[in-house]
Formats: sequence, structure tokens, C-alpha cells
Amino acid sequence: MSFHPLTLSFRDRTLEKEFKSFNDSEVRLFNKIGIVLSYLAWLSLGIFSYMSIQQHFTQIIQVIVLVLYPVFTLNLIVLNTNRFGKYYQLMTAVSNGLAGLSVVVVGHIILENSILAICGIVIVSLFSFFILRLRFKIAVLTTLLYVSIYQIALIGTKEIGILSLLLWVLLVTCVAGGNIMERANRKTFFQNKLRRIAEAENRDKGEFLNNMFNLVSVPIIVAKEDHQILETNPASNELFGKKPQYLIDLLATSERRRMTLLKGFLKRVPINNFEAELVNKDGHIISTLINVNFVEREGQNISICAIQDITDRKKAEEKSTYLAYHDTLTGLPNRLHFTEKLKSFVELDQEIAVLFIDLDKFKMVNDTRGHAVGDKLLQQIAKRLISCVSRGDIVSRIGGDEFTVILLEREKAEVSRVVERILEEIRKPIFIDQHELYLRSSIGISFYPSDGENIEALIKNSDIAMYNSKVLGGNNYKFFTNSMNTSFEERVGLEEHLHNALGNNELVMYYQPQIDPKTGLMYGAEALIRWIHPEWGVIPPDRFIPIAEETGLIIPIGEWVLRTACKQAVEWNDTYGRPFHIAVNLSIKQFVNSDIVDTVERVLQETGLDPNILELELTESVFLENTESMIITMNKLKDLGIRISIDDFGTGYSSLSYLKDLPIDSIKIDQSFIRNLSKNKKTTSIISTIISLAQKLDLKSVAEGVETLEQYNYFKSEGCDLAQGYYFSRPVPVDQIASLLDRTEWDVKQSNDNFSVVLETVEVVAK
Repeated sequence: MSFHPLTLSFRDRTLEKEFKSFNDSEVRLFNKIGIVLSYLAWLSLGIFSYMSIQQHFTQIIQVIVLVLYPVFTLNLIVLNTNRFGKYYQLMTAVSNGLAGLSVVVVGHIILENSILAICGIVIVSLFSFFILRLRFKIAVLTTLLYVSIYQIALIGTKEIGILSLLLWVLLVTCVAGGNIMERANRKTFFQNKLRRIAEAENRDKGEFLNNMFNLVSVPIIVAKEDHQILETNPASNELFGKKPQYLIDLLATSERRRMTLLKGFLKRVPINNFEAELVNKDGHIISTLINVNFVEREGQNISICAIQDITDRKKAEEKSTYLAYHDTLTGLPNRLHFTEKLKSFVELDQEIAVLFIDLDKFKMVNDTRGHAVGDKLLQQIAKRLISCVSRGDIVSRIGGDEFTVILLEREKAEVSRVVERILEEIRKPIFIDQHELYLRSSIGISFYPSDGENIEALIKNSDIAMYNSKVLGGNNYKFFTNSMNTSFEERVGLEEHLHNALGNNELVMYYQPQIDPKTGLMYGAEALIRWIHPEWGVIPPDRFIPIAEETGLIIPIGEWVLRTACKQAVEWNDTYGRPFHIAVNLSIKQFVNSDIVDTVERVLQETGLDPNILELELTESVFLENTESMIITMNKLKDLGIRISIDDFGTGYSSLSYLKDLPIDSIKIDQSFIRNLSKNKKTTSIISTIISLAQKLDLKSVAEGVETLEQYNYFKSEGCDLAQGYYFSRPVPVDQIASLLDRTEWDVKQSNDNFSVVLETVEVVAK
């Protein structure tokens, strides 16, 4: 707040304008009072002159009636009309000025009394400061005008010195007094303004807080120092219903919590984010977040308690935590949960066994039956795994068809019993949506601390052990040994080189003749792939085909095998002028590939091979069920004119159910039956039954793995359609087939000669 040094107006023009506007009605009232008092004062002077100084009565009355009263009257009219309201200050100044001049005229000229004139001027000056409250500078100028005029009037009088001194002293006194009064007036206005602003802010704040108190969705409770509740907002009433008398009774649901809260209340230390379970109006337990603050209001200590219902948030957090640590499909702990648990056991130096479980052929089931069936299958497996372990052991699903189990403080023999129970449970048939499914599993086991001192080593080693059990054909388990690292590294090396084997022309085709026992001639040959590595030599198919299937390389490799075999069959047919059939193995991954029909059709068109010459061999494990998609794919292949055979018949999950429904042309009797042909009469009966069954179903029967003349003669006598095996020839390169095409008689000597030729050829190629 600052004033102009001369005019005493506020430097802030907005504030000055507000000041004038605010005091306008008050100033108008003062002006009216001043005019009325002036009427009375001059009337009193007129009466006094009539009674005491009649010789001057006429002159005084003339001044009053002819000069002052008309001006006073006009001033009153201006003050009471809105039309000329803006001139009322000017009119008041004129009235006051004439009153001052009239005092000089009456006192000095008419009555010739200087003291009286000076007293009158002082009274009029003070009066001018009183009625001209918003025009301090006008009051000063008016007073200065009185004094100046009277100072001139005093010239020539013998008392001029003392009278002038008295006049100017009184003038200074009036100006100083007016200045003080004006400053006080403006200061009072400014303070009142600040007070009104503060009151308005407090009022607005109070209304805002009151509205917030009532509208906020968080329950708020106000209580006295003795915990007696004073106020509750609607949200609190909605959550807790009828309020208890004391806040502490609401917050403390147990004696222990009551003591904790009482300590905080006694110390009057704010309580922040205190989680507690309270009872709502329906009697349900809810999770809450409590904040308490302590303030003073109207000299009384009070506590303000905000209670936030976080039940939904806690449930969401629990669900989020559950989802973060559990597999959504099976409800088992996931990889993150498994690794954290494993880490904690290692940190506690607790002896454990880590089982790594992989489901054999699960992807085949998932691809052929659909993901819905696959998901339900995984759920059933999860339940079976849980049933095999004890309470405290941890079963996890870490992804896909891979599970882990942590067994606590078990000896190796105990672990073996648990693992065998798991293998047995998984082997049992699983019924899902009218499907009867069969699975097997491969399990690897590592121990802490003997097989690894950290979680990475334990997981890696149990995975390596699992792979070793899978190499054995699945449905098996292996304990980790240090020697497995070498075989695992070899496998990794094979995988790396296999990616380039096709492009480097390291893959070659071998062919094993198929003989017609009725004529003794070659009916055709089965195409078999071999990998001849420039450094490692000949790599057997059982070492690299599983890797190709796992990595997906089987798709391009399989297409190359199909194309190469078909080209060779065309060449043989053109060379020898008679049908030479070619059989090609088809991987399950190729079969479930949606492009398999297009691939076969494209290869047939590119090579020009007669479709009747081509036979695709599928393993029996492909036919877990006669699914509609499989039948559709097989019918499309049959529509191309090719033949379909079942390899390794009699060893799969079923043997007879699909023979009557699926469009197949021949069945290959698995060599495990043929190997035991002379040792077991039951085996002989089974083989005979298979051949008879094939004949009745109009299917060709193929004996696979014939190694002796005795076996050959047996199948010939049983009416088996085709035979292949080491008795006739090992798989040989293409240039060795020519020597076998015209042969009609087969004996052991011929076969052994053929063996030596083949082995020599392989050795030369490897070098």
C-alpha cells in the first residue's frame, strides 16, 4: 500500500477507483450533513446579528440569503439527483469555497474582527477536509485559497504580523490534520479490503472444504481428542453405516492394533498409509488404507481420519501377482516362480532334485487335434504331476509342453520312485472330448549341490539329462552325469552344421530295395537320407533327423528328399522300361504342415513322376485318432494318385482302429517282430495275423528288416507282398542299385558280397 505524496491517492489506479466507488455513498452523506450544518450555522449567525449587532444585520443577511443559501440549495439538489451526480464533489467544493469567502467578508469586512475571521476560516477549512474526504488536494487548495485571500485582506492592519502567524499556523495544522485523517481513512479502507478478501477466501475455502467433505468418495471421520466422533461424511456413512461413538472402536478390530493406534493418537503424530482390515456395514471384512492427521480448530484438538477402501485394489494386486507367478492355463507356478523358488533353495543350501519333464510327441497331438484339445491335455498332465509328488514339492510349467518339479531332500532312490510314478501316470490313456490320447515323457534329473551350485547350472544340466533320455526314444529318465555335457555339445554342433548341410550338398540319398517274394524281382526301393559331413564322415539319420524335426529343418530337408527320390525314380523307370516304385518317409511335422499336399503336387509336376509310382510312408504314431483334418489331408494326397503306407505297424498307440477308415494302401510290419521270429511262437502268430488282415482289407503287407533266408522264406510262404532288409541289401547309393535290379535269386552269400560293396562305397565317400 503506497500513496501519492501530494494528493494522497493510491498509486494503484484500480485500488483508487475502488476506494472512491466504495466511499461514494458515505461521502454523499457527509456532504449532505455538511450542507445542512452550514444552513444551521449561517442561520445562527443571522439570528445572532439580529439580536446583538443589528447595525450589521442587513449586510450579513444579504450574504446568507443572496450568496450562500442558493449555492447550498443547488448543492443539495445535485447530491440528490443521479443525472448530475458526477458533479457533486465540484459543487461541494464551490459551496465550501463560498462559505470560506463569506467568513472573510463577514468577519473582516463587515464586523472588522480579524480573530473572528481567522476562527471562521479554520472552522471552514476543517469542515472542508471533513466533507471533501475523497479530494484531499481540493481541500488543501481551498484552504490555501482562504488563507491567501485573508492574508491579502490583512495588509495594512497593525496586527498583520501576529495575525499572519496565527493564520498560517492554523493552516498548517489543518493541512496536517487533514493529511493524517486522509491517510487513516485510506489505511482503514485498505485494511478492510484485505479483511474482506480474507473473509471471502475463508468463506470460499470453508464452502469448498465443506463441499469436498460431503462430495469426496473417501470416507472421512472427524473426532475429538478423546476419540469421540464429531462428524462423518456421506461416504463414511455409506461404507460403515451407523457410526460407532468412538473412532478408535472403528479402527481397532483387535487389542494389539488398538494399542498401536492409541500410541499414535497420544503422540499426535500423523498416521500415514496404515493398512488395516475393517468391518463394513454389511459385516464383511474389507482392506483399507488409513491416514490420520491432527489439527486444532477453535481451540480444540481434533483428529481427521481418511479411510480408503482398497479391497478391489488388493484383489487386483493379488491377481496380478498370481498371474505373474503362475501359468494361466494349468494354474501351476510358471518359470519366474520356479526360478525364484529354486534360487531360494540354493541360497538356503537345501538339498533338492530338479526334474525337467518334456512331453514326447505333444506337438503332434496339438497340431492334429487342435489347440483346445492340447490345452486340456496339458491341464490333465498338470493334475497328474501334482498327484505324484508330496506336499512341499513344487510342480511348475515353464512353457509349451515342458514341466519342472523340485523335490525336497530326497535320496536318489526316492527320486527314482517318484520319476517312475510320473512316467507311469503320463503313459495312462487320457480321455478328452471323446478322444483317447496317449503320451509319453522324457525326464532329466539334476541334484543340488552335486550337479550344480547355481540355478543356471541346475536347469541346464537337468535339460541335458532330459535330452539324453529323449534320445533313447522317450518314456525314460536320466540322471545327469558330467559325460552328458560332451554329448550335448556334440548335439549343439550337429545342429549348427545341419543348418548348412543342405546348401553345402552334404546330404545324399541311399536306397534300400524292396523285393517281391513271388517273383524275386525288385518292386522298388525305399529312399533313405544320409549326411556325409566333410570332417565327421557319415552321420546316421537317428542322430540328425530328431534335430531336424525339433528345429523345423525337416520341412526343407523333407522336400529335398521327396524331389530327389522322385527324380531318381523317373530316371530308373525311363532306363529299365518297367515300373520302379519309390517309397519316401514323411515326418509328422511334414504331414501336419498345411502345404504338404501342394508340395507333393508341385514335386510330381516338376519331376514328371507317375503318382502311382510314389508311396509316402507315415509312422503309426501319426494316427492317434481319425481326426477329420488328417483324413482330409490324406484324401487330398490320394486324389493326386499316390499311395500311402503305415510304417512300423503294430508298435504305435493303436493298431487296428484306423485301418478301416483311413485311405491307406499298405502296412509295413515292424522289424521288432521279425527279429524275434524264430524265438517266439506268439510273434509268428502275430505276423501271420497281420498279413492275413492286410489281405482281407485289400492292403499290401511289407516285411521290414528281413535279415536271413529263413525269414525270407517264411514271409514268402505266408503270402507277404513285399520284403526288405539286410538279407537283400543294406541301403546303398544310387549307383549300386543297378546291380540289384535284375537279380531274382537271393542267398546269404550274395547279400554279404553286397554288404562289402556298400561299406567300401560309404568309406570312399566319407574320405
